[in-house]
Amino acid sequence: MTVAPRAAKGTARRKQPDKADVIAGEAGLDFRALAEASVSGIIVFQGERIVYVNPAAAKMAGYRKDELLGRRFLEVMHPDFKDMAREHASSLLKGERDDVETEVKMVGKDGREHWNDVYATRIEYHGRPAVLISAVDITERKRAERAAHESGQTIQSLMDSVA
Repeated sequence: MTVAPRAAKGTARRKQPDKADVIAGEAGLDFRALAEASVSGIIVFQGERIVYVNPAAAKMAGYRKDELLGRRFLEVMHPDFKDMAREHASSLLKGERDDVETEVKMVGKDGREHWNDVYATRIEYHGRPAVLISAVDITERKRAERAAHESGQTIQSLMDSVA
């Protein structure tokens, strides 16, 4: 199902619906308003290509939205996580799983690595399977966890040397 284009006020020309409007029509909710206002990164991909990205996801990755649209979703994954992401995407698209929740490392446009807590679920987009991803940047939490772990090791080493 597609959303019928709306004519701009005062003109007879009809605007073509964009991808977010189509998803909204298929989902029966105002997807665009929800996704565009979200502080969580939201990405929809079909096959391997990104077909929707909200401003928060683009900002997390350090790209403009138009730079991500049409890109393979694996291009922003850290090499250590590409196989896992490919397997999860395949199982979701085939309907073998309903959803996936995991932590993944991604690489931004500037080459910096960042961690995301990701929830992915299968949706229908233009009558075909797609994956909707919601992501939250957890890079600072991961840094704090690593620092706490390193501090604990330092304290243990000091205690061992005193004993």
